[in-house]
Amino acid sequence: MISSYLSFVIYAAFSLAYILLVADRIHSFKKCLLTGLLTLVTFLSVHYYLYLVLIPKLFMFYFPITGLMIGMFYSIYISPHDGAKAVFPFLVSIFFISVSDSITDIIMLGITYQPYEAEFIQCICLLISATVTYFFLKNFFVTAMRYSNSGWLSMDMSFFIYFFIMYMMIITLTEYNILPIRVGLEILMLVIFTALCMMTSKSLNEQEETYQHQMIVQQIRAFSDQAAVFWENEKKMSILRHDMRHRIGLIRELLQEGKVDEVYHILEDTDDSLERSKTVKYCENVYVNAALAMCGRKASDEGIRIEFRTDIRENIPIDVHSLAVVISNLVENGMNACMKLSEGDDRFIKVVARDTGASLIINIFNSFDGNILLDDKGYPVSKKEGHGIGTKSVIAFVEKYDGLIDYSISDRVFSVKILVNY
Repeated sequence: MISSYLSFVIYAAFSLAYILLVADRIHSFKKCLLTGLLTLVTFLSVHYYLYLVLIPKLFMFYFPITGLMIGMFYSIYISPHDGAKAVFPFLVSIFFISVSDSITDIIMLGITYQPYEAEFIQCICLLISATVTYFFLKNFFVTAMRYSNSGWLSMDMSFFIYFFIMYMMIITLTEYNILPIRVGLEILMLVIFTALCMMTSKSLNEQEETYQHQMIVQQIRAFSDQAAVFWENEKKMSILRHDMRHRIGLIRELLQEGKVDEVYHILEDTDDSLERSKTVKYCENVYVNAALAMCGRKASDEGIRIEFRTDIRENIPIDVHSLAVVISNLVENGMNACMKLSEGDDRFIKVVARDTGASLIINIFNSFDGNILLDDKGYPVSKKEGHGIGTKSVIAFVEKYDGLIDYSISDRVFSVKILVNY
């Protein structure tokens, strides 16, 4: 009796292992594993009792339905995403179970085999599929889950239709040889699954291209704004230079007449004019300085207190264009977080950057409302459409220079620390 129930144990265990391998988890691996094992043991214990008391036909009707529901709930529990997006990897695992089951049946077709041999071959097939998925599809799954928010219901529905057809065949056509039909449906579903992966990859590429375009636009806007400021200051300085000779002459006349208070007034007005025409300089690097100047003006316009303590030299041996955009992106994320705070709350951003000569250390702190989610890798997770690509670009920039990145939360202060090696 146990040997005939072993296949169902393999199905449930593989689904758990598959989800842990490819899912984008919000909880730690240990917590996901423990909760998964508890769910697995409870589920299999209850179903083993039902397997003993129910007729095979009724059990075959009951097991897939309840297993599907429990698997979907578990997928949603461990995932930072919700609904159709979270259950997609689980549905893919069920598809691979179906494929491995068909391969096992084909291998054992016409062979007299001993107990447990079929289950052993099935385990080998599942291990192969899990290995292939881990090395070739895991990155796709994690990337797609994190940065693509559309089309998941349609993709899930294609699997549900496939499962329903297979389920009805098993329930109603057991007395016939349905293996050729099942294999044909699996091949068709494999084609559909490949098409889904290609469409999702295309969507991600389009998002990446859109973000790259936004980076260029942002960079152009930063330099345009900075150029406008330089031009305005240059006009002010030109006027000051033109008026300076007259002011000096007026001061000379006033001093001869002994009108010292009027001289002080002219000097103070001249000093104020010079201060207003002064160009803000946050660091030596012109690209980063332009980005910081743009961020400072935006923050001031939104009523956000922003502080810069930056020391980045001009000829730094990294892609300064990307660095400027990355810093702009992180500061903009901080501003978005500050804007969610109430009017009376302290809205602040602090940017600290230090160039050591061998590496660049960047710390950005900002206040927030406490509603930021970090996944098991410590990266912020966004559930909004179109969000998250900026985080991906920051991580890609850090990895390009074999650096480190760390997001942390402490007492309603969100911080990101970046170390980039030259």
